Amino acid sequence: MNRIDAALFPTYTCLLVLCFSFAIGQPSITRNRNLEVPVYKSPQDSVRLANVNALYDKLHNDERVDLKILDSVENLRDVLREQAILRFRILYKPSPDFTPYDSLTLIRDLRKVKRVSIIGLQLKELPSILLRCDSLQSIELVNCSIRKIQKQINQLPRLTSIAILNNTYKRPLRLNKNDRITLLAIHGDHARALPRSYRKLKALETLDLSNNALVKFPNGAARNRKLKELSLQHNELTLRDKLKLHPNLEKLALQFNRIQQVPDQITRFPNLTRLSLNHNRITNVTPAIGSLKKLKHLSFYNNRLTSVPTGVYELRSLNVIDLYFNQIEAIDDRISNWDSLQILFISHNKLLKLPEKLTTLRLLEELYAYDNRLTSISDDINQLSKLRIIYVQNNCLRQIPNTLLQLDSLEEMDFSENYMTDLPETIFNYPKLRFISLMNNPWRENVRLFIDRKSKELAMYDITVRVSGPRNSFH
Repeated sequence: MNRIDAALFPTYTCLLVLCFSFAIGQPSITRNRNLEVPVYKSPQDSVRLANVNALYDKLHNDERVDLKILDSVENLRDVLREQAILRFRILYKPSPDFTPYDSLTLIRDLRKVKRVSIIGLQLKELPSILLRCDSLQSIELVNCSIRKIQKQINQLPRLTSIAILNNTYKRPLRLNKNDRITLLAIHGDHARALPRSYRKLKALETLDLSNNALVKFPNGAARNRKLKELSLQHNELTLRDKLKLHPNLEKLALQFNRIQQVPDQITRFPNLTRLSLNHNRITNVTPAIGSLKKLKHLSFYNNRLTSVPTGVYELRSLNVIDLYFNQIEAIDDRISNWDSLQILFISHNKLLKLPEKLTTLRLLEELYAYDNRLTSISDDINQLSKLRIIYVQNNCLRQIPNTLLQLDSLEEMDFSENYMTDLPETIFNYPKLRFISLMNNPWRENVRLFIDRKSKELAMYDITVRVSGPRNSFH
């Protein structure tokens, strides 16, 4: 696979962000969580793995070690990791842009404080000093023990956001009535410590229950009429349990769970506009998914699909679909149903050709089809008049169709890691061109010289042309 320098290629960086956090934006109060530690099946497993790790490190630093022995120990370490580690838990730290609670007494004017972190306290109620912070908008409780969020929060007129990170109290958290809180994030290791209901938070719009070791879908927010976003990333969900109707939910994030099948119950979220199922084990998707008529963003990044699910073809409102890292061998002509599609991610699959009806997607702006087995690009590619970005690197292409040169809208292209020897001279004449990569193709000598010359000329106009690479016979 071609590696792209993100510093030279800002759009690719945006693409990575989109793929890994597709469905729901993480609240700013929960971003600075940077340490994961393993949870072992038993103390003995922890000791065994520690001993093997120590042995591996010792052998790795020994220049005289037999490589076969080193490989054997490395394999043993990998097996033990798989067997010994149940999951990973996060050690939470306070957000750096929040004011620490213990420094509040040093602040002359508490009315200017907007964000506060309370760290490592046993709390029966929120500290009374917070009531003097008239502008307080966000509170995070990090590694505290608290049983209920009291009526005090109603005395903070601007408070809209609460994060509870690793609450050490093991019983369900109790919530008092509140008409202002719009965002609640609870992250921890104990699903039994989650509230049974969220109905008392009348204004709740975003609920983030990521990293709670949930094995069943939390239906406690089904009656929150204003709830729009629900994030359940990094749990143990399978979607096999009964789901309640969530009539108002618009965004549902289910990344990093244990989902193997998307069941008929997905219709319990009839107003979804954004659904992320990234990093699961999905092989089957119910045709009923096609009833989600408002769905605009759908992501199956890194699953086990061998074809585009039948019901997905019926989603006519899709603007973006992400099928990266699956095992899809073909996309059929029903793709023409996606007449609102703007971005198509189908890289890292097993496609031998692009679908014939691709060119009916007249709103398509970005096409990512690299790391497949494509041998050609259709001559009617010029019908995609809005296409700005096309990435088809790491395929089996032998030429660029002349019709592609008719697309004045193109800004970024990548034809690296293919089998091209010739290149149309007008490939650099796009009026909006910003980036083109031609790396690792077996160009003819005269073509190589032409590309080198053009790359120097275009550099003066901040247009990047990349061409160097080991596959070229002349390098």
